[in-house]
Amino acid sequence: MTKLYIANLPQCFTADELIQLFVRFGSIEKAKMVTEKTDGVNKSYGLVKFADVAHADKALKEMNGYLLEGKELYVNIVGLWKQIDATDLYVGNLPLHLNKNGLCSLFEKFGSIVQANVVVDEAGVSKGYGFIKFEDPAIAARATACMNGLALEDKVICVRIAGAAPEHAAKVAAQMTTEVIQQRDEANLYVSN
Repeated sequence: MTKLYIANLPQCFTADELIQLFVRFGSIEKAKMVTEKTDGVNKSYGLVKFADVAHADKALKEMNGYLLEGKELYVNIVGLWKQIDATDLYVGNLPLHLNKNGLCSLFEKFGSIVQANVVVDEAGVSKGYGFIKFEDPAIAARATACMNGLALEDKVICVRIAGAAPEHAAKVAAQMTTEVIQQRDEANLYVSN
């Protein structure tokens, strides 16, 4: 797939600036910033379509987590449900004061965290959601099962696989949880005389 979704962009960012940011990876067929339908205000994310899959792949690898004006970009492939990364979780309905370190503190008990990000607006205020990526899909499944629906202060957080529709994410997480339980059960060995 050659179309990328780029989140956490500055609100004043334009399609031309998006092209300038990504053209170094290869020929771009189309780029646009997504705006509110009612007032045209930039939603802080955009789409870039590359002419070549290899260019899109390189841009994804190098730009996901890239710091732009003090904020980490979140880059993912658009609409490629078969290649959803089960290690990458969306965490929604977070308390607005929670930052990247706080998000890591909530999830570090499950295992090694590769990357974490809380999405913020132009003023640096949290938008109430973020992303956390683990090394292992089994760890991400366990974190999802334990943390989804958790009461945190006056909110109930939502945890699911990033980039997937909620129904699909729940299905994949359930499958991963079942596989983790099966692996655990297969690892139990009883020896007697």
